Amino acid sequence: MRIHPPAPAVSRHLNEEFQIQGTNVFPSPLAALHRDKNNFPDPEKSDPLRFIASEQGKRDPFAFLPFSSGPRSCIGQKFAQLEEKIILTNILRRYQTETLSQRQDFQQDVCITLDLATPLIIKFTERCEITSLHFGHFSR
Repeated sequence: MRIHPPAPAVSRHLNEEFQIQGTNVFPSPLAALHRDKNNFPDPEKSDPLRFIASEQGKRDPFAFLPFSSGPRSCIGQKFAQLEEKIILTNILRRYQTETLSQRQDFQQDVCITLDLATPLIIKFTERCEITSLHFGHFSR
């Protein structure tokens, strides 16, 4: 979501004194915020550890805006994230996944939301049935 946010740009009207007073601006999480080397060293690298609590406090809270922020943030954010977790959890429990597409081959389509213009090819391999997992005193 940092490298490919669902909302590639947000619109704001500046109504306080600023160099471009009264102008609509379109801050871009896609092009500027989420790829800022000051907040995200090696910005093209996908590194989930950037988002652990101890790391999040090191950067401005508005450096990562996948669903915009403030009074005009996406009303579907919580639902979208919950839905994403449920779908991914179910897929990852049943299948081993491998991306066959190369990142440099992705063609993005920017509209209201960011989408892929070219197909993302993913290989799914069904996982073997696991009959016994041991986590401390729990087993299945």
